[in-house]
Amino acid sequence: MKSFLTAVAFCLVAQFAFSAPVTLEPCAAIGATLENMLLGAHQQRSFYKGSVGLVAFDAQEPAAAPYGLAIIFNEPVEKEGYASRLCLGVNFLSGVDLKGTTSQYNPASGLTVSVPVKRPNDEGTSVSKTLVLKIKTINAGTSSEGQVVEAHLN
Repeated sequence: MKSFLTAVAFCLVAQFAFSAPVTLEPCAAIGATLENMLLGAHQQRSFYKGSVGLVAFDAQEPAAAPYGLAIIFNEPVEKEGYASRLCLGVNFLSGVDLKGTTSQYNPASGLTVSVPVKRPNDEGTSVSKTLVLKIKTINAGTSSEGQVVEAHLN
């Protein structure tokens, strides 16, 4: 029994050791603008019946990690008297594979999207990772109050 509990504890620790939270920043803060978004067929995907879009962008610098991923919500949110779209992003990626993206929807927990990415490491090479996004729309009656997004890098 003791060895079984040790094995379970090791698996739980290993799962969290290889999954790191990712900080999502407002697109404007990380330089994700319309001018540098890659709008080709393989550089964008949409989910939630088109209300959530993922778009790769080219930040150009730093040269070792020139790419990022923007999460754009089509439903405008009123902020300080103006209707605007929420755009969050993550940068410092050396590659984004939106063609290889998979998704799963659950009405209770929302949308989970797994995006294959490459991230530079300390040795100057890129390591394949999976960026996991959990997106949930918070509703009040018939209108949306916004989205909650969590991101982890596995």
